[in-house]
Amino acid sequence: MFIDSHCHLQDKKFSHDLDNVLERARITGVEKIICIGTSLRDSEEVIKLSEKYDQVFATVGIYPHEEVPDGDFREELITLAKHRKVVAIGECGLDYSDQEGGRQADLQKALFRKQIGTAIQLDLPLVIHNRNADEDILLELSHYKTTGKLKGVFHCFTSDIEFAKKVLDLGFYISFTAMITYPSAKHLEDVIKFIPNDRLLAETDAPYLPPQTHRGERNEPMHVKMTAEKMAQVKGISHADFYAELLNNTQNLFTLN
Repeated sequence: MFIDSHCHLQDKKFSHDLDNVLERARITGVEKIICIGTSLRDSEEVIKLSEKYDQVFATVGIYPHEEVPDGDFREELITLAKHRKVVAIGECGLDYSDQEGGRQADLQKALFRKQIGTAIQLDLPLVIHNRNADEDILLELSHYKTTGKLKGVFHCFTSDIEFAKKVLDLGFYISFTAMITYPSAKHLEDVIKFIPNDRLLAETDAPYLPPQTHRGERNEPMHVKMTAEKMAQVKGISHADFYAELLNNTQNLFTLN
């Protein structure tokens, strides 16, 4: 059995055939799917999907460049997060890839801190989005380390071994997408070898980042198996044993029943 630990089923690219997408995932062995919220409104849509489909679980959060309501949004975020199918806060974090069109760094940090605090208050894991912000994101998280409740996953990891070590030292899991099947991402193989098996997750980030053999197509949760296969191959270990570890890691982090 597999779990897609990060995807976006609420995306309009799935609006016409979501039932078929979920059935293909099930046939492939993907029994559970974590659908990621990126704004308050988007999080509401994710929760609706989790109510409609047993295999779908939800996260609620605000992406670094997404619109934020006026005033303090935390009360609404907390209300959403208390839904029975919500398993994490996020995706949230820092994204410095669009400094001209995106939210300024200081405002991103303020938004991120509010969501870290909410996750700790509710004892939920964080789903971390990090782009070109390695040191700042570690600094923000380190302020909360002494709480003993800081936990979560760095999704779609693309950084180096040195950064991975710091992420692990904070107690976080690290998740990879099918980017690891791209010829341009060979450097990630050394990172995967470095990370202990019990701290790894697999995801699709669907509809984005399809495997190399499906480039140019819409990605789907069923393809998480291809990411898991590549990770096991890189590790040089039994696929079945590694799949069981991925499953256990994901269930433990997100407290999935």
